Amino acid sequence: MNHWEVLGIEPTKDKRVIKLAYTELLKKNSPTEFPEEFKNLRKAFELATKEAKKLEKAESQSSDSHHEKASLTEESRFTEKPAFTEEDTFSFEEADSFEEAFQGDEEAQAYTEERAPEPIELGSVDSIESLQMALHELYRDVQKRSDVEQWKRLFSSPIFWQVDQSQSLSICLLEFFSAHFFLPEDVFSFIDGNLKITGELSSTKNSHQRDMALALSIYIKSLPLRVGLGSHGQVNADVPFDKFLYHLQLRNYIENKCLYDNLEKSDILQLAAKILPEFKEDFALYEYMTKWLWSLDGYQEIHDLLDTLEISESVEDLLNYQAHAAFKIQDYHSALSLYLKIDQLDRDFLNTRLMFKDIGLCYLHLKEYEKAYFYLASAVRMAFTDIDIRAALTTARRLYIKELQKDEEANVIEIAQLQYQNGRYQDALTTTQNYHRTFVSNNNYLQALCLAKLGQLDDAFSLFQSFFKQYKRRQLCTWPLIVDLVEYCSEFITFEYLFEDLMDELETDDFSRSHEVLYQPGSVKEVAYSERESAVLELSIETKKPSCFKEYWDFIYRQEHAWAVIMVLRATLADYDDPSVAPELRQAALAGINEAMPKVKHNPKRVLPFLNIAYIESDYDTCFNLCDICISAYPNIAAAYYYKGRSLADLEKYEHAVPLLELSAQKFGNQEYGVYSLQFAIECCEKLIENGQPFHNKYTELSQQLKTMKEVVGE
Repeated sequence: MNHWEVLGIEPTKDKRVIKLAYTELLKKNSPTEFPEEFKNLRKAFELATKEAKKLEKAESQSSDSHHEKASLTEESRFTEKPAFTEEDTFSFEEADSFEEAFQGDEEAQAYTEERAPEPIELGSVDSIESLQMALHELYRDVQKRSDVEQWKRLFSSPIFWQVDQSQSLSICLLEFFSAHFFLPEDVFSFIDGNLKITGELSSTKNSHQRDMALALSIYIKSLPLRVGLGSHGQVNADVPFDKFLYHLQLRNYIENKCLYDNLEKSDILQLAAKILPEFKEDFALYEYMTKWLWSLDGYQEIHDLLDTLEISESVEDLLNYQAHAAFKIQDYHSALSLYLKIDQLDRDFLNTRLMFKDIGLCYLHLKEYEKAYFYLASAVRMAFTDIDIRAALTTARRLYIKELQKDEEANVIEIAQLQYQNGRYQDALTTTQNYHRTFVSNNNYLQALCLAKLGQLDDAFSLFQSFFKQYKRRQLCTWPLIVDLVEYCSEFITFEYLFEDLMDELETDDFSRSHEVLYQPGSVKEVAYSERESAVLELSIETKKPSCFKEYWDFIYRQEHAWAVIMVLRATLADYDDPSVAPELRQAALAGINEAMPKVKHNPKRVLPFLNIAYIESDYDTCFNLCDICISAYPNIAAAYYYKGRSLADLEKYEHAVPLLELSAQKFGNQEYGVYSLQFAIECCEKLIENGQPFHNKYTELSQQLKTMKEVVGE
């Protein structure tokens, strides 16, 4: 009897038929009870399998078997495209239905009927035959196949402990996974870690093993670029395996078309139409196609693709793509509806503000300017550096002002504040002047801020003084007003005004220089959401104040700067009145300016009064910081070079001090401090010469310059 007769089947290249016949006969020929019969049966199985492989290999290029191992044929194993090609068996583009695409898939059809005689215990596999059955059983389980723990149980079986089985075991596993490779990335990662597919097996001397390992390696390395089989949505366990296999084939086909071919936008939609109803919740696949369409600017196609789906609330990324695509095709109503849905789903601190931007832009395009302004104003507070939001907010604010101006008298304060925030200081000034009594009765000194912004500092200072008296008379908090007064009009503050008016207020028992409350511009009203704004933004009752991080820290820095300036003025007067308290006042000023450093570095003129104080108090670190701020913005400010040079000299860094003091002398010119600069530069040269440094020529040069300058100054 030949091997075919032993198995009781006709010659075939179909290994599934061979395996099925072998499995049935194995039940009747137990190795323990019938060792000789089992030996003959095993030999027949191996010969039949070997012959089937030869037949399959000879016919591989012309075969039309609808089988998922088509992507790992001998021909394709050496390419960088390890899955379906245009010539592959599943012609999804030409098939009109699942039945047509899947007809003749003998493995799927056989497996729907073929069943192992009894379930295999995954952790107790002890032979190649039972391993093959366990692999098929696990692979065909729609739910368990994606669970890496199930594969770990299988790989803990006794057969994996048998050293003498290692060669046949590797071949068995490689052959199986070469034909059944639609598994999640984490499962393949575990399998690769155990089999060393991408490592040792890819360079083994056994050509048969190496070819299979190389082909699988290519596929494994491409997994991060694929959909991810572990996330195919909620698949019902009752879905027939043939449909599940068809879906995996379609997935793989779409992946390969995206990865290796120039896929057109229309092709994606045609392939998406072939997804079976049972897999409409495979959101990972839809997201994969959506990302590809997005890269092709296929916004209309994304809209068409996702519009027919009932996207789960948990798939927020896909909802985002759907909303952004609707916005791109200018379907602002649909986009707004989706953005609001996403916002309701996730009221998280960060994501909510990001949705506020998109919602605000939709309202802006829909010409609902009040809502657009509310949303964009809230969004910009959390993303102040986002130029797009700021530009959109400026537009929304301008158009919202026009709406408010329809009833100007009732909205005059809000109109002026919005104009001021938009940088339209002249318009805001005009509004405050036209309704001066309204602003005075509401204790709003926005007019003074507008005058200061427009450079009319004399008028601004007078108005600040007027409102300061009004605040004191009405027992209102004066510190925010003082902060604005010092910021814009510090040079107008005389010693008399400082001590006769300001200091009386600052030395009261209830005074605090660190106000954490953020006020509206020129007002004692706190920044807070109005009832209308809260209703539009659908904020909780507890949310009264916006998270104005940028404005909040800006106000904190401005307070510290104002306090530092006041301390400088007091220290200057104390030098003449009570020198014993001057050092303490100067230290307080330096503490304030250091706290305000993030603010003043953007406005270097504000640091000038502190250069001398930092040097006098030997606070060299602060002195260097302040000097560098000045020099980077205003290279011609001689005092910055002078105090930095003097500080370096005090630290005995004479070599670095000389060029700075020389620059200081050049910029001061024929002035008293120009003479001082050269004198200190010469002293540094003397120190360097004493230390053996070659500064004789520089010493002579500077001495000549000093002589000439003294003659000019003396004249």
